Amino acid sequence: PDMKKLLCTATALFAALSLSTAAFASGGVVKSTANEMNVVTFESGSETQAKLQYMADSDPDNFYAGLSTDWDDCAFADLFDDQNAFLYAFEINPSIPSTTVPTIVIYNPFDADGDAAINPKDVVFYRISNGTLEDVSSYFTVGENDSGDTIFTVRTRTPGTYILAEKEVDLASVSKPSATAEPKETAAKTDATGLYLPSRR
Repeated sequence: PDMKKLLCTATALFAALSLSTAAFASGGVVKSTANEMNVVTFESGSETQAKLQYMADSDPDNFYAGLSTDWDDCAFADLFDDQNAFLYAFEINPSIPSTTVPTIVIYNPFDADGDAAINPKDVVFYRISNGTLEDVSSYFTVGENDSGDTIFTVRTRTPGTYILAEKEVDLASVSKPSATAEPKETAAKTDATGLYLPSRR
């Protein structure tokens, strides 16, 4: 896999639990600590984009973790040209060694004070799945972390490519391009902990 932006840092989110973290400059292999809560933090500069949180099993294998926010490889980019939308392409290989369903946390990318500001509850979530664009809004939870940051969370064993949009697109008009199949999410609510990324307009 291509090396993407990734940095693993400690967080106070699971203060009551043991935390295991690792650090990478631009993506790499995560070495989990067995039987502990592990947190992978994806950052750009000093800003946090997203996190991966999971309880490692008793004999965890190493795995690659990365995140890309580049629209260039997205077959559906043109569909979002008339609005603010943000892409998060998670890359996990081969799998997350977790005893429970891991949590993906995405920080609200819509500028609360600028032109991109919208109500977080109005954000529409899409996933590129099985070569199609799928609305997965019902799987995401909107909330805040302990620092008051707005966050979007979803539980899944197979993090994939997500698009956060300010309004719905017409899925009926979308033709099916060739793309790698990606499994659906596991719906669940979780407490967990944006970066203001360049958006499609």
